[in-house]
Amino acid sequence: MVATKTAAPAAVLLVLLALHGAGGCPKQCKCDAKTQEVACTGKGLTEIPFGLPVDSKRLLITDNSIAEVTGRQLSKLSLLECLRLSNNKISKIHSGAFKKLVRLRSLLLAGNNLTMIYKNTFDGLDNLTELDLNSNNLLLLQENIFSNLPSLKTLKLGDNPLIFVQEKAFKGLPGLKEFVMKNTNVTIMPYTAIRSLSGLVTLRLSQDNFDTIQDRPFKGMTKLRELYLTDWKKLTSLGDDVFRGLNLEVLSLKRAQLTTVPVKALRRLRHLTKLVLTGLPIKRLMRNSFKKLPKLVELYVNDMGLISVSASAFYGLKKLKILDLSKNHLTTLYRDCFGPSAVPSLQVFNLAENPWNCNCELQWLMEVLRTIPESGNSVYCEEPPNPDDPAILIPLRNMTAQIAAQSCKPPTVSVRFGDPDANETVKVGATVVIHCNATGDPAPIIEWGGPWGNGRLTISTHNEYEEKNHYLALNPDALVVREVKGKDSGNYTCYARNGAGTAQAIIQLRVQGKMKNPDPEQRVGRNGNNPFTNSTLQSNQSDYPATFDQLFPILLGSILMGSGTFLAVVILCLIVFLILSKAKKPRGPDLGDEYVAASHDSGGAGGGKGRKLRTKI
Repeated sequence: MVATKTAAPAAVLLVLLALHGAGGCPKQCKCDAKTQEVACTGKGLTEIPFGLPVDSKRLLITDNSIAEVTGRQLSKLSLLECLRLSNNKISKIHSGAFKKLVRLRSLLLAGNNLTMIYKNTFDGLDNLTELDLNSNNLLLLQENIFSNLPSLKTLKLGDNPLIFVQEKAFKGLPGLKEFVMKNTNVTIMPYTAIRSLSGLVTLRLSQDNFDTIQDRPFKGMTKLRELYLTDWKKLTSLGDDVFRGLNLEVLSLKRAQLTTVPVKALRRLRHLTKLVLTGLPIKRLMRNSFKKLPKLVELYVNDMGLISVSASAFYGLKKLKILDLSKNHLTTLYRDCFGPSAVPSLQVFNLAENPWNCNCELQWLMEVLRTIPESGNSVYCEEPPNPDDPAILIPLRNMTAQIAAQSCKPPTVSVRFGDPDANETVKVGATVVIHCNATGDPAPIIEWGGPWGNGRLTISTHNEYEEKNHYLALNPDALVVREVKGKDSGNYTCYARNGAGTAQAIIQLRVQGKMKNPDPEQRVGRNGNNPFTNSTLQSNQSDYPATFDQLFPILLGSILMGSGTFLAVVILCLIVFLILSKAKKPRGPDLGDEYVAASHDSGGAGGGKGRKLRTKI
């Protein structure tokens, strides 16, 4: 009986020892038997601890000082599905370190000091679906380094000082769906390597050393649905065919340096549902900027410094549900920005952090915002000021009575040349000023259309002038055509618009003569004076051809030099010919050639005698 009582505690002890041998919980870690998770975060560890539970499925060893991964501590964790080693000091991963982790699906190595990945680094990880290598010191991606990861779905390589990516670096990743590469030091974008990921659905690229993107860089990637080209801090242009062949649903160009909406590039994206243009330095949304995007549901044009939105800027967006215009410099917004069609049934209309002038022009906007209470609560009026405390802005929703009491007057408009004595015909090289007299309440915005083609020049209280080639729209009402050319002939239209309506007036300009240096007395300006008063408006005389008087000395010198060269060559040829003629020995008075015809007699082996024919020359 005593033996039995003594044996019981011993059995328990043996069980505990067996469990410990199978892998207990290291003292630096917390082990959750229910979730099978082991967390060893921020403990100052210099290596992966021994004695980890063998049945662990999640192992979190982040924010430590581990420098190497040898695999000795991981060899028994065959059930492990998630391994997080982020934010350590790992600079080396031994060959076969992960070979025993046959069930591993997620491996996070971000925030370490890895400089190179080798072909056998990830041996054994046939079931891995997520690999995060963000924020390391990777310099080079060699060929086939990920080819032993056939199940990989997500690969992140952001914030590495990569300088070169070989063309076959991503070979062997047929199932990859999401790829991230941002903030690298590559001088040649590895589009060829990226195009090998033909099954990719989401692509995130961010570079700050490219100012343009070539046409069709993603050719053949027909499964791509989400493209994030964010933080391209030098990107100023997009090729017209950059998105050709893609079936994108989401596109982000956030914080690039595009100064206009890339209408021609976007026209290819007929299936786009979400467009993010946040942070682009665009001052004005022009007409039909998004007309070719009929399926667009979300549009973000916030934090751009917008000062105006042209009529029909959002025309054609019948399915739009979310429109973000927050953090701009808008003082008003006209109903015609949606074109002649009805305002779409918006669910979110973010207009916050704009200096709104709450007058009768916003009457339509108040009615729209009543159906979207949350959006309406974020709109505050900078004008008129709060009579009780100018420092406290009045919400637009509280301005119903004041706005209803106002009556907007639609604009009226007329145009004239700056010089009362000027007519519609001017000489080439002159500078023409056209004025637009527009009245209305509130004061209308003036836009100019002309023979330059699409687009308008806009005058508003936010800009002193807007320039397009040699056309200049000056505040408050002038259009200046500097040094007119023949192609400047045509109709010039002044458009005036406010919240009550629009009006327009047309004036015709005819240009005669050939280009020459402009004579200041020929310029047509207000009261006959030169309208340019500062260096911004000065003409650059060097842009125009010189006169005949200036060119004549140059032409004469060129002709004389050419003639002298020709005569020298002729004389030299004559001398050579004479020398060769004297050196030639004469053949005598009887010059001739002899022709001996062979005999055609058939008899005898020697044949017949030849006959000699002598020809005098």
